[in-house]
Amino acid sequence: MKKIVALLMILTIIFTLLCGCKDTDTLNSNLSNNSNIQEFSSEENSEKIDNSVENRRDHQELISTDTNFNNDNLMSISIPEVGLENVFVDDIAPEAMVNRGVHAKIYLLSDYRYGGHILADHYLAITISDKIIVKDLSKWEDNMCFSGCIDVCDVDGDFDEEIILQECVGMTGGMGSYLSRVFDFKDGEIIEMFSTYDKNENDFDTGYSITILKNKKFKIENKYTGYSETFNDVREQPDEYSIYYWYNHETGEPKDIDLWVDSFYQFSPIDIDQDGVYEILCRQYVCLVDHADGLGTAKTILKYNNTTSQFEIISTEFENDSYYI
Repeated sequence: MKKIVALLMILTIIFTLLCGCKDTDTLNSNLSNNSNIQEFSSEENSEKIDNSVENRRDHQELISTDTNFNNDNLMSISIPEVGLENVFVDDIAPEAMVNRGVHAKIYLLSDYRYGGHILADHYLAITISDKIIVKDLSKWEDNMCFSGCIDVCDVDGDFDEEIILQECVGMTGGMGSYLSRVFDFKDGEIIEMFSTYDKNENDFDTGYSITILKNKKFKIENKYTGYSETFNDVREQPDEYSIYYWYNHETGEPKDIDLWVDSFYQFSPIDIDQDGVYEILCRQYVCLVDHADGLGTAKTILKYNNTTSQFEIISTEFENDSYYI
């Protein structure tokens, strides 16, 4: 009897292994077929991405700046009354008091007209009760944005809140390229108070400069605040770099070099004196040669001056947190 049971167990095991091999062959065949399908799909997607620029839509021009609006609309929305179709809600600020006693919701809208969901045109929208006010944020032709975020706070001391907008407009070099702005809501309109890119296509100057000293030292100065500080070059790099770029190879004397200061990769509200009126903390990537030899970070504090109606630099500092080459 024991021999019969043992024989049955052996036959069962052999049968299971044979079925398993058959199933494995079938599974491998299916995976192979799926792999071919996936490869074909990838080629299709690649072709779509390559042709996305050709498929871009025209920039949507606003035909009005205000209309009635349903606040329950979220994510992908259309507001045909102002000329917007199928735009996405990419950021929402906390409810803000944009005028005394007037509370509003603030949205950053994106029109992904360039193909895919990476590059977009941005619009700023403020909803008050059943009305929406919209501003086209394009600063120049095809002002494509990778991302954006909004903050609200009182920057001018008028007891209502302004809108701080930070947009990434480029991904190459340093920490990327950014457009930083501040908006106010006055008399039913969204008004630009500050921009790092003006109508003459000039970037906002924060006033930093560099002087190369001997023994791999350098001095950072600021013409607006009188800030001056000397640093050691602490980057991990071969000596040939500083000899070639910093010093005259014949005389050994320091070269006269311009400092490369990028756009604000940080543009954040901060109440440094705790008076309820916010300043703006800004940081910029700093280098000398083609973004490849980062020296550190320029840290600047901006404060709004109600007398001049402009943001002014009240504090500057260089952070020697060198980006290693």
